[in-house]
Amino acid sequence: MRPMAKGLPKSLIKKYGISKKAWSVYRAGKSRVKKAVHRKANKRKTTYRYAVRHMAKRKRSSRRSFLSFGTVAKFVKIGALVAPAAARAMGGGSTQDKINGAISDYTGFNMATGQFNFGDLAKGWMPYIATSLVIVGIQKLNGIVRRL
Repeated sequence: MRPMAKGLPKSLIKKYGISKKAWSVYRAGKSRVKKAVHRKANKRKTTYRYAVRHMAKRKRSSRRSFLSFGTVAKFVKIGALVAPAAARAMGGGSTQDKINGAISDYTGFNMATGQFNFGDLAKGWMPYIATSLVIVGIQKLNGIVRRL
């Protein structure tokens, strides 16, 4: 088996053997690659110049605002989760009653009677669940409309 010349591709060795001709073909191919890369760079520059010149003619797309739908959705969900406790806090009664009411709204367990009540649990979590479902529905509809 003949030793391979370092850097010379197998295809050139098969065609020309290890010779000066193989090296000259190899070097000539390298210079062609550099020219092609240079042409690509020039093409990119001209495309960029064209885009800059004609930017005013194109209709610009609307920028995304700071408050995107995802950001607003997060705040709405947090508000829906906190709303039952806030309503209890603003209502009348003693502090102890307000705390017991807030606990029963989120856990369903009434501290005063020691019983579980599904109605209290629903009162605390339904605004959050309903808001989450509405947000998912809006996102799905938005996706469908964009595909059309």
